[in-house]
Amino acid sequence: ATNTVTSLGASNLPIKLGGYSGTTESRTPGMLIDDFRIYNTALDSAALEAIRLETIPEPATIALLAAGAVVAQFKRRRAN
Repeated sequence: ATNTVTSLGASNLPIKLGGYSGTTESRTPGMLIDDFRIYNTALDSAALEAIRLETIPEPATIALLAAGAVVAQFKRRRAN
């Protein structure tokens, strides 16, 4: 495979996500990264799919989040 890292080795350099070695901070990508994982082996498609599915919230979680947002908005309006 192209661009495959087989060894990281010992280093005191920071890990860069989405940047390029030797560039300035202005090259930071315009995105948010909310999950970063390092594995000691390559993941197959089944493992990647399992990771993708574990981050999908259950419907009950979404309903609780929506109810909390409604209550917070109601309290904010009432305080004014």
